[in-house]
Amino acid sequence: MRQLTKKQKKILDNYKNIFRLEELPKGVFEQLEKINDTEILWSETNRYLSDNYYKNLYNKNNNGVIKL
Repeated sequence: MRQLTKKQKKILDNYKNIFRLEELPKGVFEQLEKINDTEILWSETNRYLSDNYYKNLYNKNNNGVIKL
């Protein structure tokens, strides 16, 4: 499986205020590798973190409401 697993996503969900892989606390990426290491793990991790970061930021600032 090349995509992040549910276990990996659950770990990353604890870091919604982190935008990219390099900002994760020491050892977190190693945890992800132990669960399911793939050649694109770093890329999938960055994408997931970025998506969560902006979703969280948007919800904080706008409470999910689009202002026109």
